[in-house]
Amino acid sequence: MRDISPSKSYVVTSILGLAIFALGTAAGWMIAPANSASRRPAPGSVLHDEAAMALPDRAGDGQSSDFLTRVHVALSIHDHSKRLRALYAVADGLDGVQIRDDLERFAKTRLPDQKEIVTQLFTRWGEIDPQAALEYAKGLKNVKEYREAVAAIVGGWVENDPAAAEKWINELPEGPFKGRVGGTLIAATAAYDLPHALKLASSPGMAGQFSDTVAHALFDQWMQKNPAEAAHAAAQLPEGSLRFMALPLVARQWAEINPREAMAWASAVNFKLAVNPTMGIGSYTLTPVNSVLQTWIDQDPAAAMAWLQALPDDKQKTGLINVSCGYSIENSHDPQAVTPFLMLLPEGATRDYAFSGSANRISISDPSAALAWSVGLKDDRLEGLMLPQILSQLSGSDLDGALREIERLNAGAKRPIDLASLRFGQLSDPKEPETMAAWALRQPGQQPYLGQVLSAWMSYTPDSATAWLNALAPPVRDQALSGMIGSAFGGPILDPGPIFKRSADWVSQISDPQMRDSAAQSLAGRWLKRDPESAREWLANAPISSQLKSQLLQ
Repeated sequence: MRDISPSKSYVVTSILGLAIFALGTAAGWMIAPANSASRRPAPGSVLHDEAAMALPDRAGDGQSSDFLTRVHVALSIHDHSKRLRALYAVADGLDGVQIRDDLERFAKTRLPDQKEIVTQLFTRWGEIDPQAALEYAKGLKNVKEYREAVAAIVGGWVENDPAAAEKWINELPEGPFKGRVGGTLIAATAAYDLPHALKLASSPGMAGQFSDTVAHALFDQWMQKNPAEAAHAAAQLPEGSLRFMALPLVARQWAEINPREAMAWASAVNFKLAVNPTMGIGSYTLTPVNSVLQTWIDQDPAAAMAWLQALPDDKQKTGLINVSCGYSIENSHDPQAVTPFLMLLPEGATRDYAFSGSANRISISDPSAALAWSVGLKDDRLEGLMLPQILSQLSGSDLDGALREIERLNAGAKRPIDLASLRFGQLSDPKEPETMAAWALRQPGQQPYLGQVLSAWMSYTPDSATAWLNALAPPVRDQALSGMIGSAFGGPILDPGPIFKRSADWVSQISDPQMRDSAAQSLAGRWLKRDPESAREWLANAPISSQLKSQLLQ
């Protein structure tokens, strides 16, 4: 394997910055993002001037004066990438005594990007005297600061004496800390000795939880020069977190160059976590095939769709189409981009579920677009499945239009549209449940609709739902309560206990004896199956006829 690296010094600095970023994030700090305006004052601003005045001073020390000048200049740069490049060089030329003094002085100040400056001081110290730097780091009281300091020291140490740094890391006890500094070692080594970096990465515990950063350091540049060779090397990595991260990364980068070659490789490579075809829209594992497919959709959706269409009609194809739909929704937020992928699914329950799931996801970010999409399909059956998924997100004229569509669809349907999937938890307008409840009250055969709307409303804002319910005339109120009990069990239930108790309270509020007995019988049938003991305890004092009570308690 040939050395594909450019200038060692520049690349080590750049990759080490990436590694320290990831290591620091996990340890509780991170390099300020580009949009962190509060930490990045413009040149000449008051904050910049105050920061400059707060810099530690060491009179008569020319090297320190150069250091402070570099810090001044770096802090005045507004452009994020240029600012980081300047910060990487602030500690150049300092000796151990100067670094120790500056670390202690900086500990007493609060400057923009102070973490990055401290990181560079430790990195420089690791270059010139790593043992002294490590000894100093042991005195840091904060565990996170100690880990951050050691990661930076190792980064500098690797550049001057990689063998000694590697020996020290290998002697560390197995655990997360070894993984942190091991990740720094691998990322830095990859810049000038890729074969050895791969060997290190294959060592147990070396990449730790920072496998994503290490994978980028190992393969980003290599993929640009020889994607087939890099992909082969990634596939040879031992099973573990690094391989899990590296294979999808390599697949995506290869797909940016040649998606067909990348897909051929990704389809053949051994990857333990395959697509789960039972997952819904947007729920998937990032496999190499998925990574290629997503990139292909970005570049040439028609070609990606043709590849999918040519696959055998099996569970794998269904899973990949679901991946494509979920990604298209996230990437474009355009329902029209999703429809062609959905139509690749076989007619029936699988396609129906995918359409309704897509409508739900789109409605969260753009309910108006989801409504327009469902109506624009000109397919009454699909529209009837999709509208209940988006109703909870609609408001104003969109909600009125959707409710009119439901009335139109129901007029010619043998079975009314089921609204049991209603969820009001994300509504911005708390009045919309009342709008829907008033609409349900006007519908023929109102009980199911009232029950479904009020059951969802009770979970959202129970006080306002109860007030609206109590204002109804007794016969209508009884119908609503009965419908609420039936709707309360409409979806998957992890813990039915609270629902049983709430439904029992609704039973007691039904004024008509016959309707109350009917609702109690329906509730008891479910309750006795799930929790016989508490169900019997409720039935013993339930406000129902003695005949029904005896029958249910047998």
